[in-house]
Amino acid sequence: MDMNVKKIRKQKLLALAQELKAQGGLAEIGRRCDISPAYLGQIVNDTPNRPGGNPRTMGDKTAEKIEIGLKLPTGWMDREDNSIQEPPGNYTSATLAQRIAKLPPTELHEAELFIGGLERSIEERKQREETRKLLAEKGLTISDEQNELAIKVASVIANGGEAMTNMLKSALQLNETVKKQTPKIDIDKI
Repeated sequence: MDMNVKKIRKQKLLALAQELKAQGGLAEIGRRCDISPAYLGQIVNDTPNRPGGNPRTMGDKTAEKIEIGLKLPTGWMDREDNSIQEPPGNYTSATLAQRIAKLPPTELHEAELFIGGLERSIEERKQREETRKLLAEKGLTISDEQNELAIKVASVIANGGEAMTNMLKSALQLNETVKKQTPKIDIDKI
């Protein structure tokens, strides 16, 4: 392992311990990440891995456990900067699948809901862009609100337009029936 990465990981661990000092520092990191706080202390204190041996350093598995346990981006423990944002294009479907596979079973449903929402959001963004492009070709513009309404109407039509049409027809028929059955009142006679 690169000496620089060892130093970066130790600095990040110290910074995280400081950030979580009020909750217990290394003990809290250990609790959240399922890592022995004593082991984390050995890394921080450069404790030799055996008498006369090299100082204990953080391995890849421990760094990954910290990233997952503290919900940090993949590779965060190895980067010199402290930004939480992932660099653009850092994920592939394989790396995302690996991260999802590591989630506890109790969180898989939540992840599935999140991914479904993300897929819908991406599809809506594509629809907005497509609508704007088509209108621009015709020399027209549309507000964001109008575009959102158009997308919702198109979605209703695509996902059950016939049911919506039947519901509206029923509502109109009911309205006409109510009008016919309501007695007319002559205001002059009151």
